[in-house]
Amino acid sequence: MKSHLNHTDILISGAGPSGLVGALLLARLGIRSIVIERKAKTDEHPKAHELNARSVEILREIGISEADLNLEASPLEDGSRILFCRTMKEEFGRIDLLEDPGRRAKYEEHLQQALPYFNLSQSEFEKILVHRAVASEWVDLRFGHTWDALVSNTTDRTVSRIVDGTTGDTYEVESSYLLGCDGAGSPIRKALGIDLDGPAELSSFVNAFFKYNLREHVAAPAKLYWIAHPEYAGSFIAHHIEKRWVYVVPFYRKWESLASFTPEFFKERIQGALGVELPDLEIESISPWRMTAQVVRKYAEGRVYLLGDAAHRFPPTGGLGMNTGIADAHNIAWKIASVLKGKADSTLLESYEMERRPVAVKNCAESRENSENIMEVFSLLGLDLDGMEKLAQAKYRLRFLPVKLRDALTSVPKWIADRKLRRVFTDVRLRAKVDATVSRQIGHFDRLGLDIGYTYEAGAIIDDGSSVDIADDEVSDYIPSTRPGARLPHCWVDTTEGRKSVHDFLAYDRFILFTHVSGISAEPVSSEIPLHCVDTSSWSAVPEGWPNAMLVRPDGHIAWRGDAWDPRFIEQLTHRK
Repeated sequence: MKSHLNHTDILISGAGPSGLVGALLLARLGIRSIVIERKAKTDEHPKAHELNARSVEILREIGISEADLNLEASPLEDGSRILFCRTMKEEFGRIDLLEDPGRRAKYEEHLQQALPYFNLSQSEFEKILVHRAVASEWVDLRFGHTWDALVSNTTDRTVSRIVDGTTGDTYEVESSYLLGCDGAGSPIRKALGIDLDGPAELSSFVNAFFKYNLREHVAAPAKLYWIAHPEYAGSFIAHHIEKRWVYVVPFYRKWESLASFTPEFFKERIQGALGVELPDLEIESISPWRMTAQVVRKYAEGRVYLLGDAAHRFPPTGGLGMNTGIADAHNIAWKIASVLKGKADSTLLESYEMERRPVAVKNCAESRENSENIMEVFSLLGLDLDGMEKLAQAKYRLRFLPVKLRDALTSVPKWIADRKLRRVFTDVRLRAKVDATVSRQIGHFDRLGLDIGYTYEAGAIIDDGSSVDIADDEVSDYIPSTRPGARLPHCWVDTTEGRKSVHDFLAYDRFILFTHVSGISAEPVSSEIPLHCVDTSSWSAVPEGWPNAMLVRPDGHIAWRGDAWDPRFIEQLTHRK
C-alpha cells in the first residue's frame, strides 16, 4: 500500500554520524530534512571510537560541547595510550601521546578545545546526535524506514521510494537533493552504478562486544591493546575501560566458519588474554566485517550526493573513517543551503567532490599504510605474519581428526611462536629494536597534520598561486597556513572584549572577511549573500602571517586572501550568475 507523497528540502538516507551531522548542520541553516534509517534504533554494537580535533570543531557549530562528549568518553589519560602486549598483563611496548611535553604543547597551540581527541564509542556519539535531531523542528527522523529505490533524479528534484519497516507500506519522498549516508554497502551508491577504486577486501575480522570494568585487570589503562600471544592474538579496543570493550580477531573465510565464533569461543579467549576468570562475563553481540580500502570514483549523480562510508571505506587503523564523513557533511551542507536559498548557483555543488575526494584518497592511503606498518612490530619478534592463517588452514585440513589429536598437533606451532615472543622480555637488544619500531607507529595515532592540515587545492576558492608548505611529517606535524583552501588556523587574540580564539568569529551561516586595513568594505554585491566583516585593527596584535584581508567560508576554510578586496569575489565563489 502506498501513502501520499512526502515533500522535504533534503532526504538523507542513513542516521549514522555523517547523516545526522548533515541534518543538524542543515537545520542550523533553516533547511528541512527527512532522515531515514533502516534500523529500528541506534546500534549498540560499537564501531568507530575516536573523534578527532576537526570533528570536535564541527560539532561545536551544532551545539555539541566537549562536556556533552565527555559524559561517555573515556578519560583523556586512558585514551592517550596504545599498548603492545603478550597478554593484557604483559606489556612489551607502548605509545603515550601525552608523555612528550612537545606533543602536549602542539595540541595546546593549534587547538581551541582542551582535548585533541575523544575516545568515544560511535554508538554513544550517535545517541547524542539522535537526541539533538529529535529535538529539532527542522529534522524528521524516521527509524525503521528503508530507502528502496530512486524513482526520479531530474534537474530539479529527486523522488525516492521508502519502505516503512513496521507496516510494510511504501511511500515516496520528493526532495530537492538526496544525500546517501547509508554506509559501506550503500544501496544508493549501487543504484547509481557508481564504482569504487581500491581493494574490496584486505582481510576479514570478527568483533565481540562486551561490557565490563577491566581497569584492575590490565597492565595499564589504554584505549587499544595489541595482543601477540598466539592463543589469543587480536586486539582489544577499550571504548571505555570501565564500560565498553570490543575484542577483534582475524577471520579466514576460506578455512573458518563464522558459526565457530560463538560467545563461548570469545569468553574463553578474553579470559585467557586477561589471565583471570570472569564468571559473569557476557558477550553482548558478535559482528563480522571486512577491511577495505576504497573511494568512489565520483561523489554525485544528478541531485544525489554520497557522504561518509557510502563514499569511502577505510581500514580502521588511524580512526579516519567516521571523521572524514563528518567533514563531508560539513563541506556540503552550507553549499546546499546556499543553493536552496538562492545565494549560490547549483554549480557550487560541483566543488564538493573537487574538495572532498582528494582528502578521502589521502586518508584511505594513510589508513591502509597504518594497517601494514603496525605489523612491523610483530614481524620483528620473529612471528610469522601469515601464521594465524596457516594455523586456520591446518585446522581445516585436520578437521576429520579427533579434537584432542587436532589440538595437540596445532599446539606445536603456537608453542614455537610464543617462545619467540617471550624473548622480548629477556633480550635487551631485541627490546630496544621493538621500542624503536613501536615509536615509529606514533603517526598511526598522532594525526594532527592529517586531521586539520589538509588544504583544498581546487573548488570554492580563489587560488592565489602560492604553494603548500609541506611538513617533514605531514601526518603528525601541522603547519598553520592562510593559503586559500586551508582551514583557518586557530590562535588566541586579545580584543576589546577580551581574549578569544579567531574561530569564535566564524559562523556557519555566513562568510567572514577579516581585515586590519581601513577602507576595506565588506558590503557584498547582493544583500542576499551573507557576509560579515571583522575589523582586526582593534586587536592588540594581528596573528603572525595574516594577510591584509582574508575571506573565510562558512565551513571555516579560507576562500581568498590579498590586499585588494572586491565584493564580486563572493559571487565568483558561489558561482552566482
